[in-house]
This record gives sequence, structure tokens and C-alpha cells, in this order.
Amino acid sequence: MRELLEMWARSKLSKHRLADDADDLVRFKPDVENHMLDVTFVESVGIVFLCASSGRVRRVALSILDSIRAVHEAFLHERQDDVIEISTHIRDIIDENGNEYLYRHAQTLTNTTENKYKKLKTPQDFERMSESESKEDQLLWSTCLSDIARASAELCLVSTLKATELIMQRIKPIWPEEKQQNTTGDAEGLSIWWRNYIIVACATIQVTDNTAIDIKKKMTDIVDQAPVSARELFTMIIPNLKSADKFFVDASLMALEKTHPRVLEVLFDILKPYEHEIHVNKKTKKKAEGLRSVIAIRRHCLESLKPGELVQRDILKRSYIEFIQEVLQFLALAENNGNDYLWDTLHYIRFNFCALVHRTIQQLYIGAKEFLDKNLRKELFRVSSKWSESEEFLGEESTTRRLAIFLQQEEKESVKRKEYEMRIIEHATQLSNVASHAVSVILLGPQFIETFKDPNGVIFQWINFMFVSRMKSKIRSVARLALQNFLKCNLGFSELIYHCVNQCYSASSGVASGYFLSLVELCQDQVLKFSYSDSILTNLVIFNSGSKFSSVRQQAMQLLYFMKASTVSMTGQDYSDGYYPSAIGSDISDTYLYAQYELSETLALENPELCYEILSSKVGRLARL
Repeated sequence: MRELLEMWARSKLSKHRLADDADDLVRFKPDVENHMLDVTFVESVGIVFLCASSGRVRRVALSILDSIRAVHEAFLHERQDDVIEISTHIRDIIDENGNEYLYRHAQTLTNTTENKYKKLKTPQDFERMSESESKEDQLLWSTCLSDIARASAELCLVSTLKATELIMQRIKPIWPEEKQQNTTGDAEGLSIWWRNYIIVACATIQVTDNTAIDIKKKMTDIVDQAPVSARELFTMIIPNLKSADKFFVDASLMALEKTHPRVLEVLFDILKPYEHEIHVNKKTKKKAEGLRSVIAIRRHCLESLKPGELVQRDILKRSYIEFIQEVLQFLALAENNGNDYLWDTLHYIRFNFCALVHRTIQQLYIGAKEFLDKNLRKELFRVSSKWSESEEFLGEESTTRRLAIFLQQEEKESVKRKEYEMRIIEHATQLSNVASHAVSVILLGPQFIETFKDPNGVIFQWINFMFVSRMKSKIRSVARLALQNFLKCNLGFSELIYHCVNQCYSASSGVASGYFLSLVELCQDQVLKFSYSDSILTNLVIFNSGSKFSSVRQQAMQLLYFMKASTVSMTGQDYSDGYYPSAIGSDISDTYLYAQYELSETLALENPELCYEILSSKVGRLARL
């Protein structure tokens, strides 16, 4: 088939170019005028054989997809009408995104092993990986195949639906049994076929519950018919999550995590009995293992939805909110047992839970500016703010001592003990990052804590802690985002704005710069408006133009230019940048401090009506020192 398609492609292309060997080409029957080739049948077969465990078969499948694309483009070139048809082929998706899929999954799957695709990247990496039959590359191929299938379901719908039908007919006949100690090569190959089949089927299935098909199937006498709907497919796969064979569990997880968004309601309906079984299980370890699988499925499925789509699907929305409540209850109970959360076995659940909360709240806000229940947000803020401090908390002396005792009990060998410690530190960093992002969206919405206006309340305490923490600057930028979300949803409380202005003059440079940068971004987004803003903002510009942080000084000048542009737009005057000292951006302290003095003098001459208010404010602040 591959050779025939290649000859056909060469034959079609030879009509449009001069070639010395054109006479040696196989002659095909002339095409009917304006006849259009239907490539979907060939592409669907190509997708099926991309699921093969053999690298040679996959190479042939890629060649077939390449040839049918060339033939189709030749047919388009021969058309006599003026209709311009732009079509996407499966091979286009692979050529455009193959290496990107490979590098992303290689980084995720090879954390514990050497990533051979990290250093030397070449355009042929994807082709080489597709032909490789090593255990690592087979797993990489399966993960890349899921992304190819999902993209194909959007861009090459007809070909993908036909491929799904073919694959659904082939899943049951090769369903592997749980592995024995001595597994043959053929059995291993069939297991990989099966894994790739269920991955592609879950990523492309769009038939939820087709009643007509179900009735027709019941009326026939054929035993063990192939599944035709998502409900049947999930009913077959989900029991594997309880398998004692790790291969079955991992393969089923990979498939269910990539489920097509259209059938998510069906998936979670079939998952309900399994979730209920997890929650009633009294063994904490078994419960954690089951919850680990379910939360991974739910998180990845949620990420496949379009922005705001969750709001439009009420059943799905309620399912996610109920699940968040159940997981929150489980985690609260686990921490009440007295275990140190930094090195217990629930890190994976906490990490995915924070990511799930972050994405759920984003979906609700983008879709219809909806928010979670106040009590639920309060509890989520409590646990997420605690976890966001994990990296800082792990560096405390008391925590370090407890960790040393724990490691002595768990590992006797010093090398393994050091590896365990490094893994715990990495987990703490990951949890701090994802929990901080969760807090940033939890604060998005109306107030949910009684002390939200209190400068010493839990919200401002957490924000101040993030600004002065020793964690990465990326975390501090998330804290600024959290402050902005909190302020823009509570603009009716002017005391919050004035508290933030006061914090810009804090003795802590980290706190002062954090609040100032947040206010600048809100001003530039035209969100922040309050009384006497001109004098307050001008004072902030002058004060922060002498900051020891170059980024703060630059933002102070950006705020000044923004204020001037806003004034011009309201008065209709001609805009001019004016003269402001460029030395503000210098790294030499004497230079930028003198430039600060020059800037204050220039602004006083430009805005004499603000001088008294600015002076009064400075005198008042000096008096309170």
C-alpha cells in the first residue's frame, strides 16, 4: 500500500514539473475531470497503524500519510474551478507539532532518567523516536500519539472519526491479560498496541450514548461486540484502575486523562462508583492511591476545556465543585492525624488539587464571573496559603531537625537519605509554586473573610509574607497578581486601596516594592481610581524613583508617563514627554538619587497645585516614624 501510494504521488507530481526520469514512472489511469480524492479512508488507516508497537510499521504509516497528502495536493492543483480549498492533513499536524510534543513529554517522563532529547535537538528527533522500540521511547510515543489524536479530532474530524471506528473494533480482540512473570515478546507488543488503541479512542471518541446503536446491538445475536459509545469504552477501561498490574493502571490513566472534552460528563458518571469506593475505604493508603488516579484524570480533563466552557456545562461544573469539597475533606483529615505534610505520601494529590482548584476558578470567572461558595473559598484559602509557604517552612531550624529525624528512620544508607531529602525539597518547591497560583485566583471575587479589611488580617499577612520571603522572584510576582485580583474585585472598599498605598512606604523594601508594582499595574489597566489620586500617585512616583531596585524605578517612570497621557486625553492638550531625568535608570546609587531630586523639582514646577498636598503627606509620614 505504501509503495503504491508513493508511486501514485510521484505520478501525479510529475505532471506539474519537468523531470528526467518522468518516462520511467508507472502510468496510472487518467483521473476523471474535476474528480476530488477522499483522503479520509487512507488517513484513518494511517492513524490505526500509528498505534503499532513496531517502529517499522509506524515508519510505514508515516510514509503513507505523507504520500496521501502529496496525492491530495496534486488533485487540488489539477482542479479547473476557482475554488480555493485549504485542508489540513494528519501529516501536517505531525510535521508542525511532532517535535514540540516530543520535547514536552520527554522532559516530563524522564525526570529520573537521562533525557537524550534535551541537549542535541534536531528536526529528525520525532522520526527517530517513532521508529525506536526501547521501553522509554515506546512510552514517549504513546504520550505523543495522544496529542496527535486530540489535534486530529479538531482539524481532521472525518479521518479521525473513521479511525476511531476502526480502533474500537480492534480493542477487545487484543485486550491483554495481566502480565505473568515470563512475558513473551509478542504479548509485550500486543500490550503496547492495546495501550495506544485506548489512548487514541479516548482522545477521539465523540459518541456519548447512542440509543439507536445500543438497541440495534441488543437485537443481534453477536456475542462480545465491539464498543461503539464512550459509555461502553469507559466501562471497559475504568476497572483497570484497580488492577494489581502497574502497566494496566498507567495505560488506563494515560488514556482517561486525554478524554475528548465532549464526553466528560459520561466519563465522570462512570467514575462515580469508583470514586465512592475510594471515599468509603477505611484504609488510608488504598484511599490515597485511588484518589491519586482520579484527581489526575480530573485535572487533565479540565485543562482540555476551552476558557469559560465549564460554566456552560452545569452537570460538569457541579461534578467538579463536589469533587473539590470531597478532596479537601480528605486532605484536612489526613493533616489532622499529625503527620508532617511536607514529607508524607500525599504530595502528588496536593499538587494536582491546587492545579485543579486554580483551573476551576479560572473557568468560572472567565465564563460568567462566577465564584465558589464563600465558606469553600475560605477553607481553600486556609490550606493553599499554608502550602504556599512550604519552601520557606522547610528552611526553618525546627523543621530541619524533624526532617533529619524522619530521614534517619526511613533510610539507613546516607546516599539514599540524601536523595530522599533532595526529593522532599523539590516537592516543597513545587507545592509552594502551585499553591501560590491557587491563592491568587481564590482571592479573585467578593470578600469571603470577616477580617478582609484588617491590615493585620490573614489576607494581608499572607501577601506580606510572600513579598519578604526568600523564595524565587516568580513566587513574588504571583503574590502581586493575588493582590491585584483581591483589589479589583473589592474596589468599593476604599480603605483597602489606602492601606496598599501606605504599604508602599513600608520599612521592608520587599513589601514596599511589591505593593507599588501591584498598584502601577492596576493603574495602567485603568482599574484603580480613588480620591486625590493625582497627589498620591505623584508622591509614589517621586518616592520610588529613588528605590534601590532598578525595576521599581523603571515602573515609577512608566506610571508618570501613564498619568501624563491620561491627563492629556481628558483635557485635550497636545501630548509631549517633557524632560525627566534619564539617569533614574542608572545602577549607581549617587546618580539615580540625584536624578530623583531633579525629578521632584521638575514635577513641582509642572504641578504647583499638588505641592502642598504632597508636602503635607510627607510631613505626616515623617511625624509617624
